Amino acid sequence: MKKITVLILSLLLLVSFTALAAAESTLDKVKKAGVVNIGSGTTVPPVNYIDKDGNWTGFDIDLGDEIAKRLGVKVNRVNVNNKTRIAFLASGRIDLTISSMSHTRSRDEQIDYAEPPYLWSGKIFYAKKGRFKNPIDLCGKRIAVVQGSNAYIAGQEYLKELGCDKKLTIISFQTNSECFMGLRQGKVDAYVQDTPIIAGVAGSEGVAYEAVGS
Repeated sequence: MKKITVLILSLLLLVSFTALAAAESTLDKVKKAGVVNIGSGTTVPPVNYIDKDGNWTGFDIDLGDEIAKRLGVKVNRVNVNNKTRIAFLASGRIDLTISSMSHTRSRDEQIDYAEPPYLWSGKIFYAKKGRFKNPIDLCGKRIAVVQGSNAYIAGQEYLKELGCDKKLTIISFQTNSECFMGLRQGKVDAYVQDTPIIAGVAGSEGVAYEAVGS
């Protein structure tokens, strides 16, 4: 499958022109139009979200602004999620995506990555405080994940290493906030996601929830 260059650029924004060179036609198109179409999410604080004033906010947004500044073009933001970001790249609807996307081998079949701008400490399970003492207690339980996320795979492998011989029951939701709502409503037993995303979404939940085993 023809690969599409995804510009998730280095933290210091030495704008990975190595990756850009592989997508010279896209770069030429952007410069000619004077606009770069950037796909980003809006539901993953602290990396991307809409603030109380309705503004796109977060690390991903700032990074996109800096890219446009250095290219001398304007930004056209396109809202994408885990399910649409690669499809939008394939269709040409966006020129690049800056979104909280883990680098996986399966995605390498469809896209190219530039250097990642940040490294996260991994996936964690989150549940009501005191319900589960150890991660192994989640073996075979109902787990919330965001559609298109691979977090449950890491979670399942982790539990398998601990001796779990049952598959997790995966229940998908559109957004991280909906995952949390499912947890509050008892539709799921826990929620698995990257640690910074958990921290961002869970910030308003106070002490009622905790990372299992932390």
